[in-house]
Amino acid sequence: MFTATGATLTEIRARGRKVVRKDGKQILLIFAGECVFAIANRCPHEGYPLSEGTLSPGCLLTCNWHNWKFDLRDGEAIVGSDPVRTYPVELRNEDIFIGLADPPAEAQRARALHGLDAAMADNDMAQMARLERAGFDACHALAHGIAMRNDHLEDGMTHAYAAASDWLMLAKRAPSPERRLTALLEPVAHLAEDTLGTDIFPYAESVSEWNAQSFVAAIEAEDEAKAVALVRGALAAGLTYGHLRPAFAEAALAHYADLAAAPFTHSKPAS
Repeated sequence: MFTATGATLTEIRARGRKVVRKDGKQILLIFAGECVFAIANRCPHEGYPLSEGTLSPGCLLTCNWHNWKFDLRDGEAIVGSDPVRTYPVELRNEDIFIGLADPPAEAQRARALHGLDAAMADNDMAQMARLERAGFDACHALAHGIAMRNDHLEDGMTHAYAAASDWLMLAKRAPSPERRLTALLEPVAHLAEDTLGTDIFPYAESVSEWNAQSFVAAIEAEDEAKAVALVRGALAAGLTYGHLRPAFAEAALAHYADLAAAPFTHSKPAS
């Protein structure tokens, strides 16, 4: 269903742009590349009016506040992390109509998660909140963040994981939506900070049938590839931590025993 904007093609072609207000939304009509486009007037970064932005060839609109750039044809952010909302345009003779229906929920979720990936890469906490603003539980932001950034952790672990359960518990007990969102975003922001500017450390792909003694021996020999392959084999077989714990404990204790048995040496002071 399309809604009349009250603007005409001749008017927009002559003026270049116009802000109209429909259903509580500020929508920017802008003429570029011989076409009329309709986008949300608020920049998704910090809300600066895009009606004051700079139009460049190729249907590129730049927000003059922080230089975010958007392709008017699909709203994608060429510079920046979040796309701008676009609205379909229909011309009826000279009159301009726009479609105000919200995109399907799954499309909104996918767009929010896409923006989350970029926000985590930039450690931009304000943009990390976009998922909940799109109407989805911010718990999904934490799960998605772990899935997308885990291979940026050289050791496969971060304190963000250890603290995540506590932050989730605080979120459940939060006295207000604002504090709940803060609690949910804390481990996401922590994970983003821990992986900021890091390389990708791919997971091993080899799999070996689980054998506890072979695992202990691999750890003792510092053969990481073999140890990881054995653990992957255990997980593939459906074994739980309870099955693996004795071997983990034996390997850890053997490591500490080696340290305890090592002779203590120190350098003599120079004479």
